[in-house]
Amino acid sequence: MSLTKVTYDMTTLNELLNITGTVDSYNYCANPSLNSITGGKANVIAGGGYGAFVNTITGATDYRTISGGYDNVIDSAIASTVTGGAHHRINPPATHALISGGSYGIISNGDYSCVVGGTDNQITSTGDGNVIIGGVNARLSEGNYNFLTGYQNTIVGGAVGGTAVFGYQNIDNSANYAFVSGRNNKAVKDYAEASGFQAIGRSSGGQTIAGGLNAIQGDCQSTVSHLKRVTTDAAVSYMTGPDNNQFSFVLPSNNFSINVIAEIIAVEPATGTIASFTHRTTKKRIGGVNTDSASSIVVNYADAGAATWSVGSNLSTNNLRIAVLGEAAKTIYWSARVTVVEVSF
Repeated sequence: MSLTKVTYDMTTLNELLNITGTVDSYNYCANPSLNSITGGKANVIAGGGYGAFVNTITGATDYRTISGGYDNVIDSAIASTVTGGAHHRINPPATHALISGGSYGIISNGDYSCVVGGTDNQITSTGDGNVIIGGVNARLSEGNYNFLTGYQNTIVGGAVGGTAVFGYQNIDNSANYAFVSGRNNKAVKDYAEASGFQAIGRSSGGQTIAGGLNAIQGDCQSTVSHLKRVTTDAAVSYMTGPDNNQFSFVLPSNNFSINVIAEIIAVEPATGTIASFTHRTTKKRIGGVNTDSASSIVVNYADAGAATWSVGSNLSTNNLRIAVLGEAAKTIYWSARVTVVEVSF
């Protein structure tokens, strides 16, 4: 058997390979009867296309790739990629975007965002680095560096972002750095977590869980928060969560009752003096009036130098505050784990 050497000039070779443009600015389109590249440079369609469902790269921007699938379009979104699947769209002003597998994915804004798998998932946020993985009907419309998966979940959160949403029909609503999982839950406060079924994460840094509802979402749930405070005098001050807000638990605007258990410990770093407290209270706000129904403070342990330290709580309209009382001219560190069980109507 003998081999025959075949020689092509560059023009013929470029035609065979469907390469257009100059050496410095070529586009490559496999199977141009089913796929199309118009404009820009260094754009590639490596395969795919099916009947009338062509893969298309349009617009004057560069470095875009469709590696397969059918009916996928990248329009003027520089340095963006569709790796397969069907009916995907990457539209400007998005840049450096990725859609991989699945169907009907859309990225139409922001930079460095990604949709992987699933169907009918959309990123329209002007922010950067957002991710949807799998699931169905996911919507991510605001913020940066958010993560979304599951079925019919939505992030319409804060301008900063950093939120993760999992599960079914959950919502992050104007919150940053939040975490939502389970079903029909939502976070409305920065650093909040909502899980279970029908919970509303209203409190910054709070982990809120519900097992359903009596009449409306969030009307029977519990929240656990970890609070801190540094005191340097003998004035009453209030413990705070990650947002340094003294209103550490946000409750319904009216007509609610809460049961509170606060486990609080304090230390004076200079001497190692400590004190430990358990504060229990039941409070309510009915018809716009706040009432303490019951309250107790147990000193679990206190060194001799901590005899005047104390704790308590109060409602400021619909916000619960955990109070601490230190000592003049002493720096005291306070830490608390607070559980609030609420019912509202």
